Amino acid sequence: MIPEVLENTLGFNVYRVALLFRRELIRSLAEYNMTPEQWQVMTTLWSTGQPLNQSEIVRLILKDKPTISRMIQRLERNGWIEKSASAEDGRVTFIQPSEKGWAIEEAVTKKLDLHFKEILQSLGGPESRVLTDKLRHVRRILGDY
Repeated sequence: MIPEVLENTLGFNVYRVALLFRRELIRSLAEYNMTPEQWQVMTTLWSTGQPLNQSEIVRLILKDKPTISRMIQRLERNGWIEKSASAEDGRVTFIQPSEKGWAIEEAVTKKLDLHFKEILQSLGGPESRVLTDKLRHVRRILGDY
C-alpha cells in the first residue's frame, strides 16, 4: 500500500502516472521494437516535417546529448531515420525519418491513439482536455517552453 503522504502529493502522482504511461507505451510499441524514447524522437520528427539537428532534438525531448546520440544510432540501425550533413556547417548533422520511418507513422500513431483512448475512456473528453491543459500549465511554470 502506498503511504498516504505520497498518495496525496502532486509530484508523486505525476511521476507515478508517467511510469505507468511508459509501461503502456512499451506494451503498445513492442510489435515495432521501438522504445518510448525512440517513439518520442520519431513523433517529433514526424510532426515537424523537417530535418532537425541533434541539439534541436535534445531541446525538444529533454534528454541529454549522449542519450540522444545513442538513440539516433539505434534509430538509424533500425532504418527509421536518415542523417545528412548541413551545407552550411559540416559539424552539424540533420536527422529526418527515412522512407521506412515515414511508412510506420500512421500505424504507430493510430495504435497508440486507440490504446490510450481505451485506457482513458473513463476520464471522458472534457475531463481529459482539462487534465492536459493543467499539465501543460505546470510544464510552463517549470520552464518547459
